[in-house]
Amino acid sequence: MVRLAASGLGYVVSTALVSSAPGVVVALLLAGHVRPGYVVAAAFATAFATAVALLRLSALRLLAPLRALRHGTERVANQEFEFDLPAHGPPEIRSLFTAFHAMAHSLQQRFRLLATQSEIDAVIMSAEDPLQLMELVLVRLGGILPCECAAVWLVGTHGEPVRFIYWDAEADGVELAELTLPPATLETLFGIAGPTHVDANAPDGWFAPLAARGIENGTLVPLVADAEHAAALFVRAHGGSSLSAEEAVRLDNLAARLAVAITNAAWESRLYHQAHFDALTELPNRRMFKEILDAAVARAPRNQHLVGVLFIDLDDFKVVNDSFGHAAGDRLLKIVAHRLRDAVRATDSVARLGGDEFVVIIPDLKCDEIAAYENLALLADKILQDLGRPAMLEGRDVRVTASIGAALCPRDARTTEELMRHADAAMYAAKEEGSRGFRVYSAELTSQASRKLRLREDLAAAVQEGQMVLHFQPRIDARTLAIVGCEALVRWDRPGHGLAAPQEFMEELEHSGLILELGAWVLRESCRQIAQWRSFGEENLALSVNVATRQFNDPGFVALVEQVLAETGVPPASLELEFSEATGSANLERALGILARLKELGVRLAIDDFGAGAASLRHLHQMPVDTIKVDRPFVQEIGRGAPGIGLADAILALGKSLGLRVVAEGVETERQFQHLRERGCDLVQGFHFGAPLDAECFTAMLATRHGPKSFKPSAG
Repeated sequence: MVRLAASGLGYVVSTALVSSAPGVVVALLLAGHVRPGYVVAAAFATAFATAVALLRLSALRLLAPLRALRHGTERVANQEFEFDLPAHGPPEIRSLFTAFHAMAHSLQQRFRLLATQSEIDAVIMSAEDPLQLMELVLVRLGGILPCECAAVWLVGTHGEPVRFIYWDAEADGVELAELTLPPATLETLFGIAGPTHVDANAPDGWFAPLAARGIENGTLVPLVADAEHAAALFVRAHGGSSLSAEEAVRLDNLAARLAVAITNAAWESRLYHQAHFDALTELPNRRMFKEILDAAVARAPRNQHLVGVLFIDLDDFKVVNDSFGHAAGDRLLKIVAHRLRDAVRATDSVARLGGDEFVVIIPDLKCDEIAAYENLALLADKILQDLGRPAMLEGRDVRVTASIGAALCPRDARTTEELMRHADAAMYAAKEEGSRGFRVYSAELTSQASRKLRLREDLAAAVQEGQMVLHFQPRIDARTLAIVGCEALVRWDRPGHGLAAPQEFMEELEHSGLILELGAWVLRESCRQIAQWRSFGEENLALSVNVATRQFNDPGFVALVEQVLAETGVPPASLELEFSEATGSANLERALGILARLKELGVRLAIDDFGAGAASLRHLHQMPVDTIKVDRPFVQEIGRGAPGIGLADAILALGKSLGLRVVAEGVETERQFQHLRERGCDLVQGFHFGAPLDAECFTAMLATRHGPKSFKPSAG
């Protein structure tokens, strides 16, 4: 019983030790129910258990906030910032949570700032021009600065107006305007150093666009890139408050990057402009033109629209250019470009392909083919009229004429290349019909263009391979009937075609530019032939050489004549140079200078086909010429009772009154010869006295002195 009791008591005591207050244990000890050793052990056990329980409870109270804090750090690591941590717990825990929230918010702001700066840097790298750059930056500015609005003043190049760009945090996008500010105002605006507080009292009126929007003040920082590109950035913080020191530094750093970016964007824009626009006229160049036409042709079938092209080539521009000089020619091209831009719609495109060639693209024609062709014809007529207005060059009125060819897509072509070829063919057809011509493409023109291209290729080969030959037509003294000279006439010994006369290829030689090379060869070969005849004893024989207008206006022509005379040893008086009366019509002063230099060399000068125009009648007395030639058509009228007889007689009388020698060409009948002889004509030439002969036959004729009629004429 005692053991049990003791055991029971021990159980009770043990239970009490664990579950009762220490006062109960002390009471049991004083009552003598348990031994002292058991009581001490029980006390230690009680203290230990209590400590463990308290520690566990304390750990549980600490671990929950720490777990929340760990979860928060994981979310921050994943750039998730929109969350809240529990605010309960000891003061130390609450303080830790507050610091964590502040850190997370700061990181969020930093990430947003970095993201916005990254976007701005991407804009800086990709913007195509300064205006686009500033527009894209302004709409992102709120991501790096606490601002309610911002603005930029951007100065363009070439005297363009100042562009004002405004952004408001509550608006969608930006507002654009153009301002006219005097240079002094710009100096004030861009002369401000660093971020500066400005208000509506700013001088010179540059603040006016902001004041008109109810803005009273803000911070201004200049973005001066270089002498040509400058801008100023205005920022107004929320409520008009001042920017913090950190924000001011941030704004200053942004301004520095934008200044560099403006220069880079302007440089990129300049490079693009140089690659896509003609430097002289500022029109799209051939590359840009192709891009525009490619796009128009590509969308035409989708939209079921038509695309028209006008190919424009100025008539005789080379003459004007060479006569007045290249600077005047450039001014004329600018005038033409300006008039073409004014003549077309805003949706049309005008481009300069090079030289004196222009093209107009008329896209998205929403009509049938007949109406489209009518529209092209009306526009072409308007262009011809506008170009025909006088243009002042070197103090003189110059009238520009042009030839225009038109083609329509998809009626005439379905690709850009084909469309241009067909418009080009139509233009050449118009040019052949005379100045101020307009032609619409037809299938027949393709074969004509092919033949013309083949002719040009064959001519280039002919000049290079020596297929050109000279024939000489005798020139007869009208009184003695003696051969006193001859005219050198070029013939083309074309393989498979025989001899071709100049009228079959001379125009193409002029257009292709081969006339310069051929003209130099004719001059050399003619002088070489004179030298040979002189060696045979024909020292008094004179030879006349035709000079094309393009050759006459070539800057090196006089030097070429002097060089050839020196090389061949031919006396200058044995050489006569013939030029048309139209040669000096474009720039008389320059033509007179060239003639004077030629005259100083000692060569004879003649006006060919005199009477075909009016220029020489006005200025003949100023020209140092020796001879005038009566044009063939006037000679042909003799004996027919036509008015041409009077013209021939008038030219003979004019020549005599001025003391000039008169030559009549194209004399084919005895009646014509006698009429001219009776009226004092000095020299005659034509089939009545002899056809053109090759050098060998002409030499034989001179040697035998049988007279020109005894020789068989050459072909042509």
